[in-house]
Amino acid sequence: MNRNKVNRKIVHLVMGVLLALATTVSAEDVWVHFAGDLKKPGVYKVSSPATVQELEKICGGWTEFGSAKSLTVIRLERPSNATMNDPGEPQSKIYKFAEIPREGDKLILKKDDIVFIPAKGILGQ
Repeated sequence: MNRNKVNRKIVHLVMGVLLALATTVSAEDVWVHFAGDLKKPGVYKVSSPATVQELEKICGGWTEFGSAKSLTVIRLERPSNATMNDPGEPQSKIYKFAEIPREGDKLILKKDDIVFIPAKGILGQ
């Protein structure tokens, strides 16, 4: 095998490893707003991704009227063509519980997400 072929194989191997690393979601701390029927609503630092139980512990738990089954995440998203000079208008994206992006059983949260716990009987529960 000549030197160029060896170099190309090494580059493909390295790029494959880098691509695999880039697609793995790692835990990161993000500030998240908690609202709704919670014992301690507010803004908390969360390690994302996080389980529902971890989120419940962070905000002191749900009130007797709160329902984790209706947990909703509200996220402000910028347009995909946003630039530094023209960031575009952010759009609110509302994720019902089943739609929240996940890694296994953990919810993937982003900076400034709003975790909303509605009262039982609200939002179809």
